[in-house]
Amino acid sequence: MTARRSRLTAPARDTTRGTTPTAPADTARRHPAPSRPRRSSGNRRRRPSAAPVVPTAAMPPAAIDICPVIAIGDVHGCASLLMQELEKHEGSGAELILLGDLVDRSPEPDGDRRVLELVWLLQANPGLWGLAGVTVLRGNHEQMLIDALAEDEPDVDTDLWEFNGGDTELLPFYRTHRAWFEALPLTVIRGSYLFVHAGVRSGIPLEQQKDDDLVWIRQPFLNHPHGLPYTVVHGHSITKDHRIDRRADRINLDTGAFRSGVLSSLRLDIRF
Repeated sequence: MTARRSRLTAPARDTTRGTTPTAPADTARRHPAPSRPRRSSGNRRRRPSAAPVVPTAAMPPAAIDICPVIAIGDVHGCASLLMQELEKHEGSGAELILLGDLVDRSPEPDGDRRVLELVWLLQANPGLWGLAGVTVLRGNHEQMLIDALAEDEPDVDTDLWEFNGGDTELLPFYRTHRAWFEALPLTVIRGSYLFVHAGVRSGIPLEQQKDDDLVWIRQPFLNHPHGLPYTVVHGHSITKDHRIDRRADRINLDTGAFRSGVLSSLRLDIRF
C-alpha cells in the first residue's frame, strides 16, 4: 500500500458552549423626545405583527455528528490480506479498530512481523492514509504472548502460546515492544457499539466483566443475549461460512483469515 497524504481533513470541532452577549445597561439620562401631534384613534395605523416561523420540509435538520469506524477481524499474521483491506478504506477519514489477534498462525513468511510493523506505521501516521486514528484491541493471542514475555525462562505460559501458533523465534523482537502489547485495551466504546475481541459474559455489567472472558469467551455469549446496552462487535470465534455474522445484539468479524484466506472489515457510521 502506497503511503500518501490524506486529502480529507476533518474540521476542528468547537466544543465551547456559545453565550449570547448581554448589552450593557444605558445609565445615561435620557432627554424627553419632542412631542408629536396626536392622531385621532380612527386614523391610527398598527404595524402588522411578524408571522411565526413554521418549520417546513425544506428547512435543514439539526446537525448530527457521524463518525465512521472501520472494524477489522482477526488478522493472524496475514499481512497481504491486511494490506488489501486497508486499501479499501484509504482516505475514508475513519477510525480503524483492529479487534485483536494480530499475530500467530501466520500463513506467510514473516507475516507476524510485517503485520505489526504495518500497524505501528498506521498508528504513528494515520493521516497519511486518510484515517482519523488506529486503535488495536488485545486478543487472547496477545494475552498469551504477554504472559510468555513475563516469564524469566520459557515455561508453561510460553508452551501454551507456542502450542497456539506462537513463533518463539520472534520472542526477542516482541520483547522490545513489550510495553506496547501490555498497553493494549480490552474494550472500546463508540456510540452504541462495544468493540471487544471475544465477547462478554451475559447478564454482567461491563465494568464487572473479567479480563479472561473479554479475550477468551465463546459460550454462552455466542448463543444467548448478552443484556448490555450495546451492539457488540467482536472476533475470536471463526464464522461457519467465513462471512460476517450479524445478529440482533452482536456482529462477528472473525472469518478465519489464516485458514480461509478471507479477512473481513466492516464500516460503521456511528452517530453521536
